[in-house]
Amino acid sequence: MSVSDNGLGMTREQVKRLFGDTDHMPSGRGSGIGVKNVHQRIRLYFGNDYGLEIQSEPDEGTTVTAHLPAIPYEEVKKEGSYVK
Repeated sequence: MSVSDNGLGMTREQVKRLFGDTDHMPSGRGSGIGVKNVHQRIRLYFGNDYGLEIQSEPDEGTTVTAHLPAIPYEEVKKEGSYVK
């Protein structure tokens, strides 16, 4: 699943910092903490083969792609499954 915008975009260094050990990335428009948290949660629940991928260019926008496992519909319907 991907989401794109045509906003400010980010440099490669800024994208790397989103996933780094820093607590936040000061930009005046957001800290990036949410991106890091979502990435970590996906990996926690589904393993290191999954997570977020960010492609961005300054002044051109950003695309965030969430790599998630495919779950058979039969599993989704089961009691106690991933979706409630």
